[in-house]
Amino acid sequence: MSKCSTNFDVILYMFHRVADHSDVNNMSAANLAAVFGSILTRPGKEASNDALYYTRRKIVEIMILRCEGIFLNNCKKCSLLDEKCH
Repeated sequence: MSKCSTNFDVILYMFHRVADHSDVNNMSAANLAAVFGSILTRPGKEASNDALYYTRRKIVEIMILRCEGIFLNNCKKCSLLDEKCH
């Protein structure tokens, strides 16, 4: 079985790593969530609902910030930046 359970884990871990360097790249978890939150959560026709957009964005932000805790070892083991997934 693969060390990577999903591509989603890898993407979140990559965003987590980017956010770790936000002092240099200005891409905090909140900024990444604002840009990619709607894409990662696949909003439907209700996407124009501002409250739903904010909720999805906050969920993605928390997932980026807490990647290692939420996805346990997958975020630590699986990174396109650190090592290949087998």
